[in-house]
Amino acid sequence: MQFDAFCRAHGLIVDSLIAGRWVRVPTVDHPRKKNGAYKFLGDIGWVQNHATNVDVSTWRPDADAPKIDTQAIANKAAEFERRMVDGWARAAKKAEALIREAKQMPHPYLQNKGFKDAKGLVLADESLVIPMRHWKTNAVQGAQLIRWNSDERRFEKKMLPGMRAKGAVFRIGSTNAARTWLVEGFATGLSVEAAVRLLNLRDSVVVCFSVGNLIHVAPQISGELFAFADNDESGAGEAGAKKAGLRYCMSGTVGHDANDMHKKEGIFRVASLMVDATQSEPVS
Repeated sequence: MQFDAFCRAHGLIVDSLIAGRWVRVPTVDHPRKKNGAYKFLGDIGWVQNHATNVDVSTWRPDADAPKIDTQAIANKAAEFERRMVDGWARAAKKAEALIREAKQMPHPYLQNKGFKDAKGLVLADESLVIPMRHWKTNAVQGAQLIRWNSDERRFEKKMLPGMRAKGAVFRIGSTNAARTWLVEGFATGLSVEAAVRLLNLRDSVVVCFSVGNLIHVAPQISGELFAFADNDESGAGEAGAKKAGLRYCMSGTVGHDANDMHKKEGIFRVASLMVDATQSEPVS
């Protein structure tokens, strides 16, 4: 099987292959989003559909596959790596500037998520800025911007172009907390933190922004760890919590995260699930 066919078999929509780096592409199940990714190096390749696969799938050519100039691909990869690192630095500086520019104030997204009295970092164009910092050093790596898309009548989330998302989190609470809850989304983190306060606990909450980053970050954080997983139709949220070796809880409704549950069933129900998770047996 050729690599482009391997991509299609995993649900990726690939018009033409770009070698030497990770490339984000749409998927069959999410054609309007770049929810898939591939990396092609000629004699090996990797594919991931973030909606359906927690793990990366590896491709190798068949014995009769045409020869490919792997050295040329390696040169392209090295040049891309250099430009990517430069892009990380530019994105971090851009994020720092946006954080300085933003003002603490209410925002429609927070109100929509059930936090009418909450304030966030808001820009003049009414974008909500969520700083994304390195899990250990706290250095700014980038930011997630949330703004209202009037054409589609929904809130739109985008990370700063070129930023390094791996290892970037938004932490609520102390880095020295004995217990930490890992979640994917910002609103999910706010609901989990509200449940922590309701229970009068000192737990911290770490927003990882994706299940892949949650899996990456979890082994790095000390103390007792739990996850409030998203109940994705694909099962990726639950699979990610299991892959990270975490005790976890999640809404019983497919498609819901902790914030959906908070709004539909109330914060006491969210807190109850979290208590049950803490009393469950540790993962071996």
